[in-house]
Amino acid sequence: MALAHLQSYIASFLTKGNTRSLQARKNVVALFVIRALQVLVNLFIVRYSLAYLNETSYGIWITLFSVITWFALFDVGLGHGLRNKLTAALAVGDTKLGRSYVSTTYALLGLIFGLILLVFFALYRHIPWTTILNAEAGYRDELNTVVLIVFGCFFIRFIFENIRIIYLAKQQPAFAGATLLFSNLLSLVGIILLSLYDSSGSLVRIGLILSISPLLVFLVFSLVAFTFQYPELRPSFKAVDWRLTRDLTDLGFRFFLIQVAAIVLYQTNRLIIAHLFGPAEVTPYFIALQYVSVVILVFSIFNMPVWSAATDAFVREDYKWLRKTERFMLLLLGGSVLGTLILYFIAPVLIPIWINKQTIVPQSLVLVLSLFAVAKIYSTIYTTLMNGIGKIKLSTYTALTNILLYIPVAIFLARIFGIQGIVYGLILSNVLTGALRQVQFNRVLDGSARGIWNQ
Repeated sequence: MALAHLQSYIASFLTKGNTRSLQARKNVVALFVIRALQVLVNLFIVRYSLAYLNETSYGIWITLFSVITWFALFDVGLGHGLRNKLTAALAVGDTKLGRSYVSTTYALLGLIFGLILLVFFALYRHIPWTTILNAEAGYRDELNTVVLIVFGCFFIRFIFENIRIIYLAKQQPAFAGATLLFSNLLSLVGIILLSLYDSSGSLVRIGLILSISPLLVFLVFSLVAFTFQYPELRPSFKAVDWRLTRDLTDLGFRFFLIQVAAIVLYQTNRLIIAHLFGPAEVTPYFIALQYVSVVILVFSIFNMPVWSAATDAFVREDYKWLRKTERFMLLLLGGSVLGTLILYFIAPVLIPIWINKQTIVPQSLVLVLSLFAVAKIYSTIYTTLMNGIGKIKLSTYTALTNILLYIPVAIFLARIFGIQGIVYGLILSNVLTGALRQVQFNRVLDGSARGIWNQ
């Protein structure tokens, strides 16, 4: 009886409701499986990477990776601009315009990152990487080589990674999630083989594996998508329309400022820690962050379909659906609080088992990062809804505030409270940002938004 009731509920969950909700539910089910596997794969990547590299080398690697992500800013928000514009075009059935948006975005990104790649190849040897990463002089030659490999692959990959944006615009986030899963899975296989057959602890070799794996996966997914799934959106030179550049970059520039703020908030911390406390101290911070991020990853299963679905709902003036989605996401926030509490209390047992070594991760650091995870989820709920709606001028102002204030505030707090002080800054930023966007969301939906609240 109980089994029959469960089967009936699942069938109802997947077959009853409007088209947008049904598609979101099916994606949530698929994403649950994908994200669960991705969490396991990510945990094993950290474990085997630490087994291959010592703590200092691993700290240098993850700090370098955070520096690399800064260069994602050079897309000036084009990816997010494409997501909203393509979703809106598809919502009204204009696939010709959609293909033009896709083609123009790929053309612009090819020009931007092609030029940056040429400049980088000319200058990279003259950049003091050991100074930037606060690494010992003995790492200089190895860093010069690994930087060339990693940055070169990253710039090429960033163009093809936009297949994820197209999947999201088509409201198929499960495929977008699958690209990351297969990328990480291929990386994990490479790292395991490396740790089994090579004991040199080479940054170059691990960098090669972690750089080429995602590039190959995004290339394969792009070929499959544009050949079999969405041939009507396949990029072509004929479909490039330079007049759409302003359309993409106008909205994209606002997203660009939000991207800058995100990188300042989440990718500069490792560099600050490396300079204030040494590269080896980046490792316990990163381990604790990855540990509590399990809750964020679980939340993202439900959150990922929301952006494009919110765009579609707003275009169709389906405000009831937006309110219903908000309530559901807030229930998930409550569940996230419970999840972080459980993770906090079992951390002293689980973390050593996970990484297979007694790397010291202070419980106080796990606590503040758990609070950060909850604050980030709260902020993400309203950030996603407002990004989907497309009224993000207020977000650009909060982003500018974060860009200007976060690093000096983080350094100030770190000098007083240690590494935990940096996390205090993250918590404060996310709570304030989430509160402002929640007010804006309510005003937009009840029709009282005026001025910056409605832009």
